Amino acid sequence: MKEILIVLYLVLFCLCFGLTVVYLFKVHKLFGYLKDKEPETWKNLGRPHLFFNNTPITGFKFLRFLYRKDYLILANPATREKVLNVKSLLVKGLVGFAVLVGFQLILFIVFFSRANLV
Repeated sequence: MKEILIVLYLVLFCLCFGLTVVYLFKVHKLFGYLKDKEPETWKNLGRPHLFFNNTPITGFKFLRFLYRKDYLILANPATREKVLNVKSLLVKGLVGFAVLVGFQLILFIVFFSRANLV
């Protein structure tokens, strides 16, 4: 039973890791797209970049942009579609992370319960 739980945890961890890599790739592409196609929006977000201008302020502006639905006022439907794709990946990643932490707590309880220590 414990071996199955470990395998499930490792599979879930790999899925979350893969989802995170895809999310970061899509965010990087979105920042480049906004820089080229929507320069005013890109400037309002603080000129974000995945590596070089990745500050808490630009991250907060980007998350606020996603969750206040500021992208809906953009004229280009392709931009809105890209932003929605990134937002959906972010939500899936957060849910996956919450499930992963919950699963880790279950594993901790299974492996370190009082019955196993006796």
